[in-house]
Amino acid sequence: IDNRIRLSLNGTEVPETDYVISINKENINRVPVKYQLDLNTGDHNLKIVCTDLNGNIMTREVQFIVNDKFAIRNIGNYPNPVLGQAQDPKNDGRTRFTYVLTDAADEVYIKVYTISGRLVKTFRDLPTGVGYHEYPRSLYAWDCKDEQGFPLANGTYFYRVVARRGNKKIEKTMKMAILR
Repeated sequence: IDNRIRLSLNGTEVPETDYVISINKENINRVPVKYQLDLNTGDHNLKIVCTDLNGNIMTREVQFIVNDKFAIRNIGNYPNPVLGQAQDPKNDGRTRFTYVLTDAADEVYIKVYTISGRLVKTFRDLPTGVGYHEYPRSLYAWDCKDEQGFPLANGTYFYRVVARRGNKKIEKTMKMAILR
């Protein structure tokens, strides 16, 4: 099996001595490959080429970014603009927030403000692990109501996503629109 699996990193073939291929006795269709590396920050591409006993070839590539700092990326809300059922029968005036953390946080929260700066909603205890997150995770997204339960008026709103780890706090401000 070893000579039928090849790895390449950033276009350069990885020597077979740099990774370990194991046999999965419970499922012969799965072959674990362990490859431990120390990468510089930046964009990377890992490619694996597998050949089965019949000579069939399968290739998979993964692009990823190695970060050296604590950051929030890919922030958004969807749908944006938030539409009511009158404009779009599939949309019931709800939205979800999404973000990616490059490292684990101690705390993440989102605050929604009117265009004049008045705080209308705070979401606390959001997911803090590394990777992609969606909030709310339930079947129903945020119904665009304020802290008192009143629907937000049509217009533009700002939301600030804040992540804290130790003494370091990072935040990004984004814009959303409500059109009911």
